[in-house]
Amino acid sequence: MDIRTEKFSAAEFEALERYSNGRIMDLSNVFLLLTDEQVEQLHSDDWSYYHELQEELNYEMGMLSDGQPDEMQEWHDFDPDC
Repeated sequence: MDIRTEKFSAAEFEALERYSNGRIMDLSNVFLLLTDEQVEQLHSDDWSYYHELQEELNYEMGMLSDGQPDEMQEWHDFDPDC
């Protein structure tokens, strides 16, 4: 099984399966493959969901790298009692 790492082309983005209201089906499975321009074209609900997914990914990556989410690491760095 190959894992895709390249971003969607404009044609691929337009061809994504969508609900009748225009929202992308299975956005959580493809959000990493969207370009910045494509993110800006998302329906408002999809745009918000995209950013929630990105926040969750950033949180998880922070937990993997140092065991703490980034915001906790920043608090820890400035608290002299820690």
